[in-house]
Amino acid sequence: MFNTLRTGLLFSLLIIITTASSDNCVPHNGRRQSPIKIWTKAATSVFAPPLNWSYGYALKPQKMFLNNTGLSLTLTVNHKEPLQISSGMLNVPYKFEQLHFHWGEHDGVGSEHIIDGFTYPMEMHIVHSQNLREDIDKFVVIAYFFMITPTANPSLQGLLDAAIALKHEQQHKVTPFALAQILPDRCSYFTYNGSLTTPPYTESVTWILATSEVPISRTQLGVLREVAKKHKGLRNNYRCIQNTNERSVYFLSGKPAYSHNSLYK
Repeated sequence: MFNTLRTGLLFSLLIIITTASSDNCVPHNGRRQSPIKIWTKAATSVFAPPLNWSYGYALKPQKMFLNNTGLSLTLTVNHKEPLQISSGMLNVPYKFEQLHFHWGEHDGVGSEHIIDGFTYPMEMHIVHSQNLREDIDKFVVIAYFFMITPTANPSLQGLLDAAIALKHEQQHKVTPFALAQILPDRCSYFTYNGSLTTPPYTESVTWILATSEVPISRTQLGVLREVAKKHKGLRNNYRCIQNTNERSVYFLSGKPAYSHNSLYK
């Protein structure tokens, strides 16, 4: 399902590595906390209309800022076009709020969710919210997993340049780029009902976990690790795995679950 083949030895080593707790393993009495372990064979396959991204994702915003919140590096934008997602399994449109990153100090840790026993070195969350209905989740968080590759990902360079400046600043301007440029063109996804993974751990999140991996070189990831050395709150800034509590996890397969190609037409 995921496009990376892994040997049995690597698989075993990663299971051992990822059993180590992060500094953010905070106990919680909620029944739908995140992150969780996702098992492909246990997920229920369903079909739904494509997830639609508004045209604004294909356009450069007026301004972009990378912020050190003390818990992550967060990208915010000033955009004259609406940024929202709709359709798919969503009942109403959700508006873009920010995106941020979780990563670890070495390759065996970093992502918050674990897929089929595998932990990625970094996970990106694109946070959307809605205020139209109180009977459904307030947030939709779309998660992308990063896989280390031999070559650098040029789409990430603007973010990384700003991250270097955040060694000494709390906010830095980013040269504007279309958000769609850093996202895989199309993919299927897992979805489940969970919570925010940072305080106050609000249990009102629909999670969408993309199965297409985002490339990043070890040198590029090293930039974020260097920033984390300067700011303790960024070091291993992932939350530990929470109990599933018999929640259902769905997998949307078949035709591409969404495509950014349509944004450019």
